[in-house]
Amino acid sequence: MRSARVPVRVLILTGALGAPGPRPPLPAAVRQVITAHCAGWQFAPVDSARVRGWRPGDRPDWVSGDFDGDGRRDYAVQIMCPTGKMTPVERLALLARGTTYQLFVLAIVPATEAYFFHVSSEPGSPPELTAVMDEERSLLYQWKGDHFEEFFLGED
Repeated sequence: MRSARVPVRVLILTGALGAPGPRPPLPAAVRQVITAHCAGWQFAPVDSARVRGWRPGDRPDWVSGDFDGDGRRDYAVQIMCPTGKMTPVERLALLARGTTYQLFVLAIVPATEAYFFHVSSEPGSPPELTAVMDEERSLLYQWKGDHFEEFFLGED
């Protein structure tokens, strides 16, 4: 078994999910940037029976961490924008920039591809954001200085 890191396309946009366990709500400043991007948004539902391999702490709605290594709390969310019958899921990263957030579109996928987020970190490096697909596959979103790149991690 080998692991592969394969670069995948990334769309960048600047501008501005029912979840397990109690925790503080998504900050108002983050919600404002998301609403400017997509009025009427809602967290994307995730079928936890279909998505296997998630770990305690993984979230279907939003996670936070310092994704760009600048010492500030950033956020990643999965939302649905009301666009009609086939509403896609958008995976977004929101990086702290002063009193607001810069929004990056990580992926726009069919609703069947809403996965759990996982944040992990190693000493001396920014936390890594992944979307867990199942026990063997996930998508890694890595900050590259001015954009995110998506890598497929899994079996060849």
